[in-house]
Amino acid sequence: MSNDAAQRFLTHFRFESILCGYAAIYLGLSAAFGLGDFAHWVGFVVGPGLLYRAVQPGPTAGAYLWLSRNRLWSGVGRAFALGALLSPLLLIGTSVDGHAFGLNLVLTYPLALVLLVVTAATTEEVFFRGFLLRSMLRLGCRPLSAVLLSALVFAVYHLPYVLGADVTKVVASLLTSFVGGLLLGWTVLRTSNLVAAIAMHAALDGLSAASLIPLSIGS
Repeated sequence: MSNDAAQRFLTHFRFESILCGYAAIYLGLSAAFGLGDFAHWVGFVVGPGLLYRAVQPGPTAGAYLWLSRNRLWSGVGRAFALGALLSPLLLIGTSVDGHAFGLNLVLTYPLALVLLVVTAATTEEVFFRGFLLRSMLRLGCRPLSAVLLSALVFAVYHLPYVLGADVTKVVASLLTSFVGGLLLGWTVLRTSNLVAAIAMHAALDGLSAASLIPLSIGS
């Protein structure tokens, strides 16, 4: 790539170029220090949002993130229903240690689980299926390639949560996260609505976590 071509690329895709570096740094910090939900609001939502506003001259962040007032509820019901239907699959990648934690959380702080699910669904979808997937498409990736690549990054992001478990659990967690990422990416591209992906994500996480309660009681 010539200097002129590189300059044109950085001019037209300044935000996407910076976001790639930002994503690598933040995901590395998250893996190294186990950053929590509050940090993810900052790192997944506020940080990229401020970065977009500072360097992107194009459409508003809402349009960039597939958030349109006219399509806000498009596909949400179907996406939630599909997420609920497939939520048992997430149990394949859930560690046994999470059973007691899920039970104690629900019994002690009933709203805490709801808040955690909403937080994870919103922050992760804004970042992975919003900023990251859109950036990959703008950088020239074909839709299928962008969905595959964003799902792979999504799966690797979840890897630290199962480190220390046996190999079978680690592989199962990676596969379920990857497949979940594929479904969520496909949902965004099909509906052009990030809210649909957030609804599916909440159904996947929330109902699979709730289904752990009987297992916890019996263990």
